[in-house]
Amino acid sequence: MCERALNSKTVMIAALSPADINYDETLSTLRYADRAKQIKTKAVINENPMDKLIRELQVCMWIM
Repeated sequence: MCERALNSKTVMIAALSPADINYDETLSTLRYADRAKQIKTKAVINENPMDKLIRELQVCMWIM
């Protein structure tokens, strides 16, 4: 197995209200959306440690 490309995108929709009465809730929603936007994740491949070692050794053999 060669390199694996793990691509994904997450979408968040924030519902806002133009009414004055909902100002606090709209502001809270915008703050939450901004905090959520700052989250960065790193994809990790779940694999058996022995399988990982074998794969890494095979890559080293190909480089030599």
